[in-house]
Amino acid sequence: LDCVGCHYKQKTGDTFPYASVEQTLQALYPQAITITGGGEPNVYHDRHHTMNSVIGLIRRRFPFMRMGLINNNTYIPEGNWPNYIDWQRTSVDAASRETYLEIKGMDKYFRAYRFTMRR
Repeated sequence: LDCVGCHYKQKTGDTFPYASVEQTLQALYPQAITITGGGEPNVYHDRHHTMNSVIGLIRRRFPFMRMGLINNNTYIPEGNWPNYIDWQRTSVDAASRETYLEIKGMDKYFRAYRFTMRR
């Protein structure tokens, strides 16, 4: 996803095409899906489509599929997507603000914590 918040700095510029989401899921027809990324999947964008678009599409086309999200909660996109996921896991790579800053190089520890506690 070429995430600007990726602390692993694996920036490839690749984005999974929105148009391929439904096609891929129809081919695999899984019972459950976990949405994750190499950073913060919540910043997903493909033209005008966002994470809200992806989750909404999955829920409309596959209403009985269980859906989870693994993110780092440094960005929460607009929309009603939280109503459509069954579970969320927040990846927190540090137990303190200082360690978070040292590992990730950005001071977003409390922001991620607040977003996590909101649910």
